[in-house]
Amino acid sequence: MKVKSVSALKAITREQLLGNYGRLGGYVMLYLMLQFTVAQVLMMISMQNIPVQLMVSFIQVVFSNIFVVGMYRVCMMTIREEKASLGDFFYAFSHDPDKVVIVSALMWLISTLVTLPLMIPGKTAESVGIGNGASILIKCILLCVAIVLYIYVSILIALWIMLYLDRPQYSTGEILMTSVNVMRNHKLRYFYLLFNQLGLWCLIILTATIGAFWLLPFICVLNINFYEDVKGETDGYHIEAEG
Repeated sequence: MKVKSVSALKAITREQLLGNYGRLGGYVMLYLMLQFTVAQVLMMISMQNIPVQLMVSFIQVVFSNIFVVGMYRVCMMTIREEKASLGDFFYAFSHDPDKVVIVSALMWLISTLVTLPLMIPGKTAESVGIGNGASILIKCILLCVAIVLYIYVSILIALWIMLYLDRPQYSTGEILMTSVNVMRNHKLRYFYLLFNQLGLWCLIILTATIGAFWLLPFICVLNINFYEDVKGETDGYHIEAEG
């Protein structure tokens, strides 16, 4: 099966979203409000105590993923010409939320490991005879390696939201392994897809999230179309097409 180019996927996405931006605008507003509210509440209860900070950051990742799943749910239903409701946005709360929590724990653990090189105290380096300049260089190298590993793992499990929504019968392990198997042959293409989305995220930030009302649905649907494009291409797992 010949896969579509990123340009073709973007063209399909634009066509699917014509006339649907207004319908999705309310969900984008709800998504932004909930993400902001949770972040502010958790910031207020966060303390200098490192264990508490780690716990708060984990909770934030869980809630963030729940809302992201909700956004993907309504976008997926919209392009499939199904009517989405408010309950669909909160889908993850009532449909195997443990799966979202487990994947969130994995993502949180990986992101936490990325920051570890920055937590190495300078005195520790000095105690083993490493100078300040060398210490900074080592931290930078370790940080770069950690970031590359984080991006690599994130790409491998990139399809987890679509699989969670599209295949409710899958266990968490099956979701992750299916994503890894599918992405094994599509890592560079997906990385190029992410690179294409970088400018869109910059526009969202520069427009003080106003651009999110158009760009966030586009990003979600583009990723969904990537999933649809590679559906069924696995070694050991087969994602059957919807009948």
